[in-house]
Amino acid sequence: MSLQSEIVTALSTVASGAIYPQFVPVDVDLPFVVYRIVNKDPLVTLSDGTVEVNTIVEFDCYDESYSEALTLAAAVKTAIGLSSLVYYETSSPGEDYEPIVDVFMEPVFYGFWHT
Repeated sequence: MSLQSEIVTALSTVASGAIYPQFVPVDVDLPFVVYRIVNKDPLVTLSDGTVEVNTIVEFDCYDESYSEALTLAAAVKTAIGLSSLVYYETSSPGEDYEPIVDVFMEPVFYGFWHT
């Protein structure tokens, strides 16, 4: 199973399953989460040569109000925490407001170790 498949499975109950890679399709209602891979670093161990990858993923949590975007981000954190993924939370640049579409976004960043 790929990391992306595991992420979508882990977040299947968040935002009623409205989890999208890279961008959101046209005419999707709020709330939704858009995830994208922002960095991949392979790691090769000296003992057996097994390659692991450290992948940083950004989850942008969109909703109609600031408090709802924060609640959605907390749901993402809870879902990742309950999953079997090997993860760590990384720093985030903070929330954002999209005035053109009148929505709020709260980013969540995680690093994942996977093969």
